[in-house]
Amino acid sequence: MAELQTEDEQLREVREWWDKNGKKVTTLVIVGLLAFGGARYWQNTQLKKSEEASLLYESVMAALEAEDYAAVMDKGGILLSQYRNTPYGDLVAMAMAKVKHDQGDVSSAQTYLQWVLDNGKDEAIKEVARLRLGRLLWSQDKHDEALALIATGASGSFSPMIEELRGDIYAAKGQTEQARQAYNLALNSQEYAGDRATLQMKLDDLGGAK
Repeated sequence: MAELQTEDEQLREVREWWDKNGKKVTTLVIVGLLAFGGARYWQNTQLKKSEEASLLYESVMAALEAEDYAAVMDKGGILLSQYRNTPYGDLVAMAMAKVKHDQGDVSSAQTYLQWVLDNGKDEAIKEVARLRLGRLLWSQDKHDEALALIATGASGSFSPMIEELRGDIYAAKGQTEQARQAYNLALNSQEYAGDRATLQMKLDDLGGAK
């Protein structure tokens, strides 16, 4: 009888606790289930977007290879507007910059390269964009803009190429000593991936101290 009474008391305590806290517990469970469902929905949505962006990127690359530049710009524009946060945005913007450069539209080429610098996810691609944009500015005699762009420099394998460009800009400005220093930094780097013979010729053309 004592055991039955104890069980009744325990049951009563459980019911009292549930009366006080049951709604709160139910709410927490529902919120947890909704959060789980929301996370699964978000993951599925992101996966779908990634797959769609991948297919669109492949079509852009196919159009680029086929020299269908209108399709490159059309499909590339869709990707940049709707899937800009995917890894394909950087590569497509670089492809669009190349198309515009080859068509002689330097201003638009610069716009797409700047897009990569502002929105790019891959640091290596961003460094390539910085280098190409710097060369475009140099080719337009926008020397100070080009120097400001590459002022932060680059690390690893990109650093020597940045130094070579810096030397080209200083040489164009007539600042021979600064150009010589930049060329030497590039030439003496084991990671320099350009044409060493051409770089040496640039250095020799400066004359003076070696």
